[in-house]
Amino acid sequence: MYIHEPFTKNYNFITMMEKSKNSAGYLIFILLIFLFVAGAALWHHANIREADIEKIDAVAEAMAAKHNVKPELVKAIIWKESRYHVKAVGKAGEVGLMQINTPAVQEWSNRTKNPMPSRTQLFNPETNIDIGTWYLSWTGSHWKGYKSALVLQISEYNAGYGNVTKGWKPKSPDAEVKLEQINIKSTRKYVHDVLKRMEALSGK
Repeated sequence: MYIHEPFTKNYNFITMMEKSKNSAGYLIFILLIFLFVAGAALWHHANIREADIEKIDAVAEAMAAKHNVKPELVKAIIWKESRYHVKAVGKAGEVGLMQINTPAVQEWSNRTKNPMPSRTQLFNPETNIDIGTWYLSWTGSHWKGYKSALVLQISEYNAGYGNVTKGWKPKSPDAEVKLEQINIKSTRKYVHDVLKRMEALSGK
């Protein structure tokens, strides 16, 4: 018994090491498979999106012309709101490429005399961009004649007319609205990002 005990202990130790190696190898194997599948999915998704961006941009340009809005503004809003994800859904239930919400759609329906689309229809790029661009044009109409009309328009699209008028609407249309004056941090960043994106698009 004494002679065989160390052999048994050594055998048990070796067996445990082999199992440990096998377990580690298995985990690494699974991890590699996961990384490969995830990488392939991301590559495929990126390629689909790259092709889709051109189609979405074409729709954005058509709707910008229809509603008399700068195409760079519409594209920048789409980029900021959804990063061109057609099926994007916001935390507050905003839908699609331009992240339009129920009040905005209701406003569009009431003023254009069009029937309310279903939630499913709102994910359609043409429908979403049409309504979103109409709403963007409508917000812009509130600030005609203002020196900082673009900043106020983008602000309203993000934060709503009430927040803009209470927070950073200038006392005079001739007064400039600087980004620092926007007292909602998320809206301040939103306006900054959209303006930068517009600048980048204009330079293409």
